Amino acid sequence: MKNKELLTENIIKILDIEGLPTEKKQQILDKMVSLVQKKVMLRVAEDLTPEQFDELEKRHGNDLDVLAYLAEIFPNFAEMVEEETKKIKEKATKTAKQVEE
Repeated sequence: MKNKELLTENIIKILDIEGLPTEKKQQILDKMVSLVQKKVMLRVAEDLTPEQFDELEKRHGNDLDVLAYLAEIFPNFAEMVEEETKKIKEKATKTAKQVEE
């Protein structure tokens, strides 16, 4: 699967969980989103200056403000999110295929 296709492919379809109850699917999606967020935050944390980290801490609790700030400091922030999302989807795809075997 090409990178662009993988990014736009629905994780529910990739994991072949369309038949699960909506609540279960939402739980899985929430966990995937949380994992992507953690991976992105770990990645950006490595490059933050102490001052930038302090500023980020001040914005904690306001997700939109945090995202706007990160996009301001990291012009490639959207790409970073896409890359981490792609990695998670690739791993999920690989795991789903192994379970099928």
